[in-house]
Amino acid sequence: MSATPRRRRNWRRILLRLLIVLVALRLLLALMLSWLIHLGAGAAGLDATIGESSLTLLGGHVRLEAVELRPRAAAPDRGASSDVITLGAVDADLDMLALLGGTLRLVDVSVDDASIALSRGADGRWPLLDALSGGPTAPAPERAETAASAPHAPPDFRPPVEIDHLALQPMRLRVEDDTASPPRVTSLEGSLRLTNLRGDGREARLELRLEGRDTLDLLRVDGTLAAERETAHATLRLDLAGLRPQGLAALLAAAGLRAAATRLDAGLELSLDARVESGAPVVALDLQQLRVLADGEEALALDALSLGPQAVQAHGLRAALVARTDGALSVAGLDVLPGPPGAPAATPEPAPASSASD
Repeated sequence: MSATPRRRRNWRRILLRLLIVLVALRLLLALMLSWLIHLGAGAAGLDATIGESSLTLLGGHVRLEAVELRPRAAAPDRGASSDVITLGAVDADLDMLALLGGTLRLVDVSVDDASIALSRGADGRWPLLDALSGGPTAPAPERAETAASAPHAPPDFRPPVEIDHLALQPMRLRVEDDTASPPRVTSLEGSLRLTNLRGDGREARLELRLEGRDTLDLLRVDGTLAAERETAHATLRLDLAGLRPQGLAALLAAAGLRAAATRLDAGLELSLDARVESGAPVVALDLQQLRVLADGEEALALDALSLGPQAVQAHGLRAALVARTDGALSVAGLDVLPGPPGAPAATPEPAPASSASD
């Protein structure tokens, strides 16, 4: 007769201990939330400021307001206000049961009024991009002993964070180029949506839309990902309509490119398969239906390209190449500039008649 009350007391103790653990974790996360955000921003070379933050004790709901990320040690009163990542409001729901099992799962994340403001100074530098990239990196020091003999863990294709639903809308990009006179400002706006990102083979979906009134009619990106520990399959489809590359001259220059056409349209389909064999990754890539139109004329096309562990195959490659007098190579409506990316781009002189196609 005493066994039943004893079992009930044991269950109560277990539930009470579980509740104590949950409350302790929530309190610890609440105390460390701001510190974790600043730590993550600092690792990316940024300083973070947060207007308000809240964390529910048992629901796993996090809310951040007026989040600003700037290049480290760059304050608005020092003239760096044009280089900033801002998030109007961030709402996130965490799966607390999954967290107890060691999995970081975000059930629902919404970001309102996300914006990125970039500026290119008169000296050609990009403060925000330099901060995110860590600036110039020194070569790694030589080691007397190599680590070739050290065992490597097999790759794990599962995402480090699971996301059931993520939405960023609106999402804005503002680029200011102070090397031009007067300074040129380009603005883009769009949305990003990610659903069902898991590590159990379910298919995740990505949707990105971007447009700009004077620069871009529409960029449409649709992707999928199905990942498990030892296998992954991903697809990507990109459609680009009405890109006026002159409006993105500053960003193109940062990549070592220059506009060679007034309008670009493009599209492609891509698929990737990865698996683990004998503890090493094996990757196969397939690209299909690559098309680039420059001012309405086909400038680059590739019907199919397959990259595998044992073979590379390409079909239907057609390209028009033009050598510029300043050393640049024109392809797909863009000039690939000589010299390092970010170097000042000279105005292209009339191109010679030489061209090549395949």
